[in-house]
Amino acid sequence: CFFFQAEDGIRDVERSRGLGDVYKRQDSEAAKQKRELFEEQGEGWISNFLSKRGCDIFCDIEKDFIRDEFNLKGLSNYVPHFLKILQTILDINTIPPGMHHDPSANLDKETIRTNAILLYGLLHARYIQPKKGMEKMLLKYQNALYGSCPRVKCEKQLMLPVGETDMPKVKTLKLFCPRCQEVYIPKSKKLAVIDGAFFGASFPLMFLLNFPDQKPQKKINFVPAICGFKIHSTCFNHPVKVDYNLATNEYELIPRPVAEFTSDPLLQDGERRQFIDSSNSCLLYTSDAADDTPCVDLGGRRIIKK
Repeated sequence: CFFFQAEDGIRDVERSRGLGDVYKRQDSEAAKQKRELFEEQGEGWISNFLSKRGCDIFCDIEKDFIRDEFNLKGLSNYVPHFLKILQTILDINTIPPGMHHDPSANLDKETIRTNAILLYGLLHARYIQPKKGMEKMLLKYQNALYGSCPRVKCEKQLMLPVGETDMPKVKTLKLFCPRCQEVYIPKSKKLAVIDGAFFGASFPLMFLLNFPDQKPQKKINFVPAICGFKIHSTCFNHPVKVDYNLATNEYELIPRPVAEFTSDPLLQDGERRQFIDSSNSCLLYTSDAADDTPCVDLGGRRIIKK
């Protein structure tokens, strides 16, 4: 007779009918463990959905959160065949307590799939607001799952997902930069097709309030300059004209009137300043390094500061 030797050294007290019986019991126990692991991990519609390409941007929502009637309040107004779709997400065939049977039946797979994604997305927007969901979003944010800001001065600052509205099927997902506080259209196709309501319009600010250490440095603005000199704020008062030249059959840019910089050595600084001020124009350049001097030497020309 044979006995099955377990890994922990404990033998079966029941006599074995042979090796075939041993392997059969091993397969049965493995199947049982696999089934328990399957139920413990909550595999089903949710795990199948999150395993698809591009769905890694969503958090794994616990089924206890979905079963809570408080978290489901008002969602039936946006999701057709709500109870049927809810049962699909929860992988159950019974009706949750306190809910009535949904008369709709025999729905096609595409309708179920579309509405299930819609319901899961709306639940996701509510799930990431509390601390537990926010912590999951923090890991995704730190792994640069949503990309970085395309603005040069933001120095590849990580971005957060945001919706322009909480209403579904209105606006697609956008990306919010915490540094420049601007909203951008995602470059990634997988993000560009996501409904913005699946993350909500309040998420970025709630995220930064919960994790103040993730707040980036102060925004740095780009300062236009010519030859190292900043452009004066009044130099754009006169717009550039576009004129059509019949002789060349081309469009030409006619610059705005600018004060002529005189280099007449007979004029003193006061007369030079009066000449520029009387021309109804503005000074082109100023410099922080030359704030203490009445004029700036640029390319051999003395430019009087206004």
